[in-house]
Amino acid sequence: MVIQKRIFKHYPESSEVVDHLISKTEKKLNDLEESKSIGLKFWNETKFAQYDRDRYNQKELLKSLEDLKKEIDYHDMLHDVGMEMSGQMDIDPDF
Repeated sequence: MVIQKRIFKHYPESSEVVDHLISKTEKKLNDLEESKSIGLKFWNETKFAQYDRDRYNQKELLKSLEDLKKEIDYHDMLHDVGMEMSGQMDIDPDF
């Protein structure tokens, strides 16, 4: 049994999780570009098609994650405005 290293040391907020996924996706895109620059002259049509497919999928995923990040930021802002207008901004929630 392999014990996986923890990504977060605390209970993560949604924006932290999305930021982590965005950085991982960007790293995969960079790795794809690097492998292309190193081995393009040795690639056959199948390898280039795999690269093209993987690059497209990663870019679509990145686009979706960035849209999700905007949605989270928008709802965080709405929550903060609502709390401020209700006068509960300075009150700690009961847990």
